[in-house]
Amino acid sequence: MYQAVIQNAPYGKLAPLAQFSIAEIYQEEGSKDLAVAAYQGVVDKYPSTTQASEAQFRIGSISRVAAQKSEDGGNLTSTRDALTSYVATNPSGERASEAQAMLQQVDSAQAGESLKIAKFYEKSGKTKAAAIYYNEALKFGTSEASDEARACLL
Repeated sequence: MYQAVIQNAPYGKLAPLAQFSIAEIYQEEGSKDLAVAAYQGVVDKYPSTTQASEAQFRIGSISRVAAQKSEDGGNLTSTRDALTSYVATNPSGERASEAQAMLQQVDSAQAGESLKIAKFYEKSGKTKAAAIYYNEALKFGTSEASDEARACLL
């Protein structure tokens, strides 16, 4: 039914809501990739709507959950990208503080992963590779992670 609304009036006032509803259905079903693609459709096709800002937030939220469940660093990157876009386009939005808090969690997780990888390379005798990851930990890390990375770089 929602797809019919979009097909019949792709730029009508109900089209963004229909596209958003499709994304919500996929999200409720647990179809991460389809939900993200559908939310991205809202952002791409209807960027000036209220649904677009919420869709951008949800892309970040879905990616964050996926990042917590896996070792895939790509999910952290996707989360950071989506939430950074949300905050940039909605600095005073109702979910801006929530997005900022999620970004801090993502940065902390990224710093922790970077430290683990750096230590692995350091133990393997690959100091240049280790330095790259220590610098990444400095970039994203909390004060503890940054202090640890800085100490290892010295």
